Amino acid sequence: MGVVAGLLVQNVLKYLLGFGSVSHYLGYNAMQDFFPTMSMKANPQCDDHYCRKQQEEYQRKQAERPKQEVVEEEEEQVVHEDNEWGIELVSEVTEEELKAASGPKPDLPEGITVAYTIPKKENTPDGEMVEETEQSLEDLMAQMKRM
Repeated sequence: MGVVAGLLVQNVLKYLLGFGSVSHYLGYNAMQDFFPTMSMKANPQCDDHYCRKQQEEYQRKQAERPKQEVVEEEEEQVVHEDNEWGIELVSEVTEEELKAASGPKPDLPEGITVAYTIPKKENTPDGEMVEETEQSLEDLMAQMKRM
């Protein structure tokens, strides 16, 4: 707890004295010995009306702020010179199938991954929906007994 308190005090001093980058999130990933830095955001799948209202207000404020330019660096593909046995990694699932099954993934900083994603809601055709009827449960049970 002393280490966490020290990190929080350091973050407060950065904010008050106006130097360095202030962390919005304090976490530690012991598996990778990594301190992730990210901004905590609301859940985009939230069903609450007040939550949606606050998200819209936040997005409006973000649109008004000036955007920072991001410089993209090209990654070099690793090519192994010798592959004596001709072993290749081949996926059984295509990229499109994988994206469709996993649903939307949030934009997270390096080192942080989601445990699971919520698949996109599919619109079911009218033929798959059961139509509502005016029959009571007793009428339906009597119909079943006659079959």
